Amino acid sequence: MMICGLILAAGVSSRMGACKALLSLRDGSTLLSAQYNLLKNAGCESIAVVVGANNKDIVKAHEDLDVIWVENEQWELGQFSSLQCGLDKLLKLSPPPHPSPLKGEGLNVVILPIDTVGVEGKTVEILISEAQQDENYDAYVPEYAGRGGHPILITKKIITRSLDLDPKNERARLDFIISEAHHRMVPVDDKGIRNNINTRSQWRNYISQSQEIFQIIR
Repeated sequence: MMICGLILAAGVSSRMGACKALLSLRDGSTLLSAQYNLLKNAGCESIAVVVGANNKDIVKAHEDLDVIWVENEQWELGQFSSLQCGLDKLLKLSPPPHPSPLKGEGLNVVILPIDTVGVEGKTVEILISEAQQDENYDAYVPEYAGRGGHPILITKKIITRSLDLDPKNERARLDFIISEAHHRMVPVDDKGIRNNINTRSQWRNYISQSQEIFQIIR
């Protein structure tokens, strides 16, 4: 089993008014760096980052980051198109360990949107552990207080199904695909899986209630 990480950071961040991947932490690093470290320290062997709207600025600011850069030239089509770009790249770089008619066999991907902030490392470790111990599911979704969130670990059929869909299709959404597949909800004690930050107001509210080292956008 190969575990890779996939960070989705291709959006224009219009509601935020600033590139989310470049949001500064008090130690001078960025949100993207923090998300990379989260996945790497939890056990992801390699990590791909999908960029689009702000690709040049993001890559330039992270020249020393050991990631696989993936540019989504059609980022305007939405996050699902970025997911497809990332999965396709990881499949090409990570061939199955043995011949198999099932595309994606052996590759497992932990998907983390750049704006899901505050996730604990142990949550990613739990998802990876669950996938390693029980390979009978096609996706592993963290659940806090009865609700699912991110990151999500996907395998086999989910990867195949995601790549087969037209990103313009109304059913081209990861939650729809997972709901129709054999998936497992994994209870975690981590409310961070529900932290989706899209606006300056949400960012400020999050920071004021957390002990993280993020800076408030002014």
